[in-house]
Amino acid sequence: MRTTNEIFLFRSIPLNTYSGTFNRPLLGHSPNPQKGKTPMILEFLYSQNERIRGEPIDHYRYPIGHFEPIDSPTAEQRSRCIEEIKEIPSILRLAVQNLTMEQLLTPYRPGGWTVLQVVHHMADNDMNAYIRFKRGLTEDSPLAGSYREDLWAERSDYRTPVETSLVLLESLHIRFADLLRSLHSSDFKRTFTSLTHGVMSLNVATQRYAWHGRHHIAQIVSLKERMGW
Repeated sequence: MRTTNEIFLFRSIPLNTYSGTFNRPLLGHSPNPQKGKTPMILEFLYSQNERIRGEPIDHYRYPIGHFEPIDSPTAEQRSRCIEEIKEIPSILRLAVQNLTMEQLLTPYRPGGWTVLQVVHHMADNDMNAYIRFKRGLTEDSPLAGSYREDLWAERSDYRTPVETSLVLLESLHIRFADLLRSLHSSDFKRTFTSLTHGVMSLNVATQRYAWHGRHHIAQIVSLKERMGW
């Protein structure tokens, strides 16, 4: 089991409780935070997918494994996923809050984005994903647009202070979580068509939204571990 010198605000859940995307710790609080200190990352449960499939994986790029959806999640699984979406911005803020500008400008892997670019990408991606979701909710299986994330990451706004995207993500995730809580189970069966992933249900889109946040936070945490930050 991998541990770090920082506490991730995740609580452990027996591995046989959930499956697939949900088979990992969910957002909560460390049971024994150090008094007077900001909670740090305690443990990040890595995806079971690699051990199940026996396939090689780039741990720098996919530290929690590839996304694997649950086509028909239970109401409890969906509820926990929604709670995770709400909490992801606070976990991200905790992961980057003490980093210097030099550290923020460090690539999380050789040839990869810098930490700063990763955070700005998370904001851009989640805005796009939010719009795709709402279109799927209000239109009949619309064709959802895509964007060139590689080119977006080269624009000047990806050099703006990290706080701009942290604040954006906090507001966006509050709105999205509120929307998700208001939906009926039948709403999650609606679909949109992604240029990159094909037809996708809102059930799967919700899971992917949560996984995407964990995925990039883990990239940052993994870099901090390797660098001893």
